[in-house]
Amino acid sequence: MTPAMVARECGTSITVLFRRWAEQQGAAVRDFPRALEQFAEEYRMIDREAADRLELRFRRREDRPLTEKPLLDRRLQNSVHWYTSGGHRDLNEALRHPGLLDDPAILARRDELAEALDLLPEFHGIVYRGVDLPRNVLAQYRPGRVVIDRGFVSTSIHPEEMFAGSTQIATISRTGRYVAPFAMRRLEAEVTFKDESAFEILHRWDDPDTGRTVIYQLDRSEDI
Repeated sequence: MTPAMVARECGTSITVLFRRWAEQQGAAVRDFPRALEQFAEEYRMIDREAADRLELRFRRREDRPLTEKPLLDRRLQNSVHWYTSGGHRDLNEALRHPGLLDDPAILARRDELAEALDLLPEFHGIVYRGVDLPRNVLAQYRPGRVVIDRGFVSTSIHPEEMFAGSTQIATISRTGRYVAPFAMRRLEAEVTFKDESAFEILHRWDDPDTGRTVIYQLDRSEDI
C-alpha cells in the first residue's frame, strides 16, 4: 500500500503515513535518511507542497551555525561538561527513579543543565543513539505510542553512534540542543534532549539474526 492509497482511505497525517508506509517496507527500512527521502518522493504524488515541507523538516538546516559557541556563563558551561563527562549516569538514575530525588545536589544539577539547554540552539534533523534498554522499557516502544523519558537523553548527529548498544534509535529532532561546544568529547557532536521529552514511535524493527532492535521516532516535545 502506497502513501497515496493510505491517504485516500483515511486522510491522516504525514506521521501516520510514514509509520504505515514503513510497516509495509518491513525489514527494508534500515537506512533512516534514505527511507525518509523515498517516502517523501512517493508522498509527492498526492501533495507536493507537504512533501517539500517533510523533506525540510527531516534534514538539518545547513545554515545553522552549530559550531559557533553560544554565550553560556562559566557555571552553565561547567554543568554541560559535567553531564557529558559522566554526570549523566547519576542524574538520570535519579530522574528515572523519583524515589532517589532526595539529594538537593542532584536537583540543583538538573535545574542548571535545563537552564543551559534553554540557551543553546535547537537541532532540527536526524540524531542517533545506541543504548541497552531493559525489556520492560523496550516493550513501551511500539509504533503509534508516545514515550516520555524522565531523564535527559543524549544523542549524536553521527549515525555511527547508533551502534553502541543492542537498541538503535534514530530520532527526528525538533527540540534537542546542540551541546558539542561545551561537551567533554566534542567530536561526538552530541545533541541532548531535556528531561520529560516526548517521542512518538514511528517504526520498530526487531532483527532476528542479530537480536538488535531498530527504532525510528519523532520528537514530540513541542506538542505536550
